[in-house]
Amino acid sequence: MTDHQIINEKVNSHFQNIGSSDTSPNVYNPLIEMPHPWRSVYSPKTINDLDAIKKLIDPITVDELQLMIKTLPNHKAPGPSGISYELIKKLPSSFLKELVDFYNHILSTGILPDSWQDALLYPIPKPIWWDNDIKHTRPIVLLDTFRKLLVKIINARLNYYLSSNKILQPNNRAGTQGSSCMEIIFTIQSAITAAKQLNKKLYIMIQDLSKAYDRVNIPLLRRALLRICIPDNLIDFIINLFTDRKNSVLFENFIGDQYDVLNGIDQGESICPLLWVIYYDPMFQLINETTDKEYMGIEFETSLPRNIHRFDIDDRHIEKFSAKVLGYLDDTTWLTSDLNCLQKNLEIADSFYQLANIKINKDKTVILSNDKKEQSDIINISFGNDSINVKLQPMGKGTRILGVHLHADGTNATTLSKINSMVNYTSFLIRRKKLTHDHVIYVINKVIIPRIEYLSQHIFFQPLIVQNLTHDYALYSKIPYNYHATLITQLSIVGFTLTL
Repeated sequence: MTDHQIINEKVNSHFQNIGSSDTSPNVYNPLIEMPHPWRSVYSPKTINDLDAIKKLIDPITVDELQLMIKTLPNHKAPGPSGISYELIKKLPSSFLKELVDFYNHILSTGILPDSWQDALLYPIPKPIWWDNDIKHTRPIVLLDTFRKLLVKIINARLNYYLSSNKILQPNNRAGTQGSSCMEIIFTIQSAITAAKQLNKKLYIMIQDLSKAYDRVNIPLLRRALLRICIPDNLIDFIINLFTDRKNSVLFENFIGDQYDVLNGIDQGESICPLLWVIYYDPMFQLINETTDKEYMGIEFETSLPRNIHRFDIDDRHIEKFSAKVLGYLDDTTWLTSDLNCLQKNLEIADSFYQLANIKINKDKTVILSNDKKEQSDIINISFGNDSINVKLQPMGKGTRILGVHLHADGTNATTLSKINSMVNYTSFLIRRKKLTHDHVIYVINKVIIPRIEYLSQHIFFQPLIVQNLTHDYALYSKIPYNYHATLITQLSIVGFTLTL
């Protein structure tokens, strides 16, 4: 297919309907009363700090604007206006005062300029070969930079509001201040370690949501914002960001015709990760509040002596550990020791997914288990009214969760293999390069160590393993022996900090 008009029509149709295919028949409709039990879940929360709510809509100041401008990255593609962040950084103070007045007027009225509703969409290929199939691309939206600057200010305020008041559920705080994927990784690893030491069954189901941002139901997003007591005019501003929009697709040699965006939120908007966790949070609340035994996830208990110098069986500290579901944006991980309990919790999830028009990517759903009696490579799971076949990973094979490799039986073979491969490959690349020792130190500090730190954040390395890694690096990269010795000394098992 080479005709520009036909290509444009096909591509526009794909992106216009990307989030509206397979729409749930039970999707939220503001004209129909919300079903039980979601009606109570979506009732507004009690926020004791009223000043925190007021700060969300305080007038923007020139100082606040200047601080945000300083954080803007360079070398980013501008939106339809062609105005870059570099140009905004050079604006005179007199213009900034006018811009502040303009922004405050938008926040007080909730009305956006018409030009802010136009955007450019650039399809980026996924890691797999796209084979000329538009379905194998990820849409990135290029928005007006002045719009993005205002949204960044609101995003910072909203982030502070959510984190300082602990409004979101503790197992769904991706993107908020003070949280990261580390908490989720540590929780999963703790479950694996506890199950192994206590000889308990453990099932971990990793679930991927399909086209999460594109399927967001805007009326339900409004209800989710009302639930956390966001002021009305700020809600109007946020909802208007994603209403009456038009996109044009960027092709290699031309810009396509505009098409109407029917639903969803933009992939390229800085506030979207926060809006997603707000949108997704009601499901976590209901699952966390459902404490019946048949909805149990994992619950482990152990005891520790209060005084390590005197053994007293009655003088011990009881430590409990429990979890059901963990969320990090569109990655959801379920933990259970009983598949029947998992299926009861999935009934709640399925009810929410239908209400919120969320679709599960069944092909990417997998289960890890430490149960040696599980011989099949497929487990049939009841998911609400549906039944799905989920792939069960073999006992000796783990899977990647948030970038790290985890095994249900607690082994770390995959992690060590990945680190070895990475070290050897990097060493091979630089072996024939004309590098000074300073270059090598830079590669170690800025490339190798950060990667090792992330891949191994959930495990401890024995000194011998560290020696083997550094020996291989010294051998293949041909750095002098004294640097090899220093590397062994400084590459500590705790933090991998290196100073040569």
